[in-house]
Amino acid sequence: PIAETGFSVIAHAGYNFGDFWDQGEGSEYIDWSIGGSYTVGNFELALKWIDTTLDANDFWFSSDDVNNTEGRVVFTISTTFPWAAE
Repeated sequence: PIAETGFSVIAHAGYNFGDFWDQGEGSEYIDWSIGGSYTVGNFELALKWIDTTLDANDFWFSSDDVNNTEGRVVFTISTTFPWAAE
């Protein structure tokens, strides 16, 4: 969180490896995201850039399916239930 402004910085980094990923050369990869969020009432609005070190033809991923490896901007709205009376 950034002071009492309602804004937050969001960051993630992950390193993927192991038997499942043992597909040969370049089978290990890094994924990351960076962005920000803003809290409005009971909701959190977030905007992030998400990417990996994978190329479009790595593993079984392709650029035309849900598992594609291209970087992208993602906007989310989230909340947690139950809402407490304030």
